[in-house]
Parts: sequence; structure tokens; C-alpha cells
Amino acid sequence: ERRLLWVDEGYVDAPVLQREGLRRGEQITGPAVIESYDSTTYVAPRWSLLADDNLLVLQRGAPA
Repeated sequence: ERRLLWVDEGYVDAPVLQREGLRRGEQITGPAVIESYDSTTYVAPRWSLLADDNLLVLQRGAPA
């Protein structure tokens, strides 16, 4: 699924991913939305997210 998000000064087309579908070690570059049954995580542009077994780790700066 994809969704239009308002970011900074305009809309961007961003993926919407299910938390339960992320694999350990998977890295997502923003913008993106991660949905779960009990929460929603927004990954901003120029940020990245690393999925661990029980954590989502947000890091400033997208990976090279």
C-alpha cells in the first residue's frame, strides 16, 4: 500500500508497511509509514528505520 503524506512543503508518495511483516535487520529509508495493531511509526525524509526483533530503531540520516 502507498499513501500521500504532507511533508515539509508538499505531498510525497510513501509506502505503508506492516510492522509484523518486517524482517530482523531490514532497513527502511523515509519517508515511510510503519503500521501495527497498536501503533503507527512515521519515518521522515532523511531518516531511516532499522527493524530488530522487538524494536524499531530510528536513525537520523538516510543510509548511503
